[in-house]
Amino acid sequence: MWHTLSVQLSLALGQQFEVEEKMPIDGGDINECYSIACGETRFFVKINAKENLPIYEAEAEGLRHLANSGEVSVPQVIYIGVIKEKAVLVLDFIVMKPLNDENGYLLGKDLARLHKWENSRNTALI
Repeated sequence: MWHTLSVQLSLALGQQFEVEEKMPIDGGDINECYSIACGETRFFVKINAKENLPIYEAEAEGLRHLANSGEVSVPQVIYIGVIKEKAVLVLDFIVMKPLNDENGYLLGKDLARLHKWENSRNTALI
């Protein structure tokens, strides 16, 4: 699994990527989640049964839609597919920040801009 994922990531990135480090991350009851790294490059990996690939495809589409808004930062989809009978979604790894007053305020501002952007898109479509 990890060797095949390394090959797929190398193709997606256009440069060699070999999983050198793999750390499990709590992902709840639905997914197996890992942080993987090659040197300084780190990704977040979600794994599930291959039948759940459409869920990952919908998540990837949602992230692309949010990214296209230009209003909020979201992880980039690096790879999505099936490897060894498992659905796999690989995203940029984002280091989480604690939710303090300042970060909460910034999150609120980002969400407000996102809603304003979405409302302007909906108005333009009418």
